Amino acid sequence: MEGLLSRLVHSRRQCLKIQTNSRLKQIEKEYSQKLAKSAQVIAELQTSVCDSKEETVRLQQAMQKQLKEVNVRWDEERRTITHNAKQANKVCAGQFFASVYVI
Repeated sequence: MEGLLSRLVHSRRQCLKIQTNSRLKQIEKEYSQKLAKSAQVIAELQTSVCDSKEETVRLQQAMQKQLKEVNVRWDEERRTITHNAKQANKVCAGQFFASVYVI
């Protein structure tokens, strides 16, 4: 009887070991899948960050180019206005002196 009981206990332990090993393998598989998915998400995020940085650089360069163009136009406009003002002052001064000599 004790031999039978001993074999039953041993058999039960073996069964529990098999079930435990099976569950551990299942858990390991689940975590491996989660790890693979996490690695994929990380790679996608890294790609997204890299793309965003490149876009930021492109936008910054475009804005700098646009600023240079605006500054060039501003300088041209300022020179034109200054030139026109000098010309207008010469005409006004010439007319003033002409009217002084006539008087």
